[in-house]
Amino acid sequence: MSNPAISALYVHIPFCHRICPFCSFAVRKNRPSFHREYLEAVLLETRRRIHGNTINDLESLYIGGGTPSVLSSTEIIFLMQGIRQSWPLSKQCQISLECNPEDIQPNYLGTLLHSGVNRLSIGVQSFQEEFLKSLGRNHTVEHLRQNLIALRDVGWTNVNVDLMFGLPNQTFTQFQFDVNKALEWEPTHLSFYALELVEHTPYGKSERIRKSWQEAQEITTDMFLWASNYLEDNGWEHYEVSNFAKPRYQGRMNQMVWNGSGYLGVGVGAHSYDGQSRWGNLRSLRQYVELLKKNCWPTSFSETLTHNQ
Repeated sequence: MSNPAISALYVHIPFCHRICPFCSFAVRKNRPSFHREYLEAVLLETRRRIHGNTINDLESLYIGGGTPSVLSSTEIIFLMQGIRQSWPLSKQCQISLECNPEDIQPNYLGTLLHSGVNRLSIGVQSFQEEFLKSLGRNHTVEHLRQNLIALRDVGWTNVNVDLMFGLPNQTFTQFQFDVNKALEWEPTHLSFYALELVEHTPYGKSERIRKSWQEAQEITTDMFLWASNYLEDNGWEHYEVSNFAKPRYQGRMNQMVWNGSGYLGVGVGAHSYDGQSRWGNLRSLRQYVELLKKNCWPTSFSETLTHNQ
């Protein structure tokens, strides 16, 4: 039996201005001089993956990371043009890009719109200085205020805000403050992420952080249940695990992955699923690029799923 046609693409941009102390993703300190070589490798992998799979017009393109907004305007345009040349986009294609608050500038936002990006996901995490500092975020609350105003002024109408909870020393009231502050900016989507401690990260290695994090877990479930009830009572739709959207503003990639639709992932550490098998790429930037130059797959694992899986 042939695999169903794929209409979703995830592109991983691993570069970050700085590595957050809790992060366990495939990320690297930003190297602007390496951007172009990496993007060329990503586009090469995209073309090769397309030829090896059955595809429909692209319905969802998600550019995540890492921090995709470290890419320059020219690099964003280069990436978008390369994808369009390889994979036809449907007229309704949702094109999402993850953006760091510190990268939000009017000219840059205009370039993103012009390139075809029609949905932004902003890594706010918190509207309180103490948590922004402890999470290793570069932006301040004032930066957030100014940059969210810039979003409105440029004309962005489809915006997700990421919020974290279950943070060390975070109280229930402080979490409620963050949710209400986010709602003041009238986003169309909210994503909640409970802090997880992974052993090899600075947070995971810190006994002090681990102790205060464990204490915070006593109210983490209550925090999420409150947010869920509060948002649903105010017209938000709860879908997937911890995502909330205004009607018709669900994240299409979230929905497709959750519903078991096939998708291709390109870039370091990216995962793919074709309806029968799943596979993931190497996390090493240099190995990833070199293998593609040698016409080899940069795959770290692959498996065929059983019916129960």
